[in-house]
Amino acid sequence: MWSLGMIIVEIITGVPLWLPIPSKVIFSNGKSSSYRGVFKCQNRKQPTQLLDAQKNFLKNFDTIIKGQDPYNLTKNQGLMDLVNKMLERDAKTRISPADILKHSFISTYVN
Repeated sequence: MWSLGMIIVEIITGVPLWLPIPSKVIFSNGKSSSYRGVFKCQNRKQPTQLLDAQKNFLKNFDTIIKGQDPYNLTKNQGLMDLVNKMLERDAKTRISPADILKHSFISTYVN
């Protein structure tokens, strides 16, 4: 579920998560802005740098993701709750596939 949560984060931000250089996002209204991936690391030769970026991202998820949401998807509380549960670091307490199907965000659209 972690991987699916990361894909959803990538959809929300519109930028590859690992991109260390600015990426131009063009909105449907024609305006654009530059963003970097939330796990941007200039030097990947130091694995602790990437782990630190992940820990920081999860610790400050709501603030970081809202700052990089060009499509205002973070306003959907159900979506954000589901993504938070998917990104739980502890696999034992992370939401299961069966529970995802029962989550209010999914059940709202699938019936």
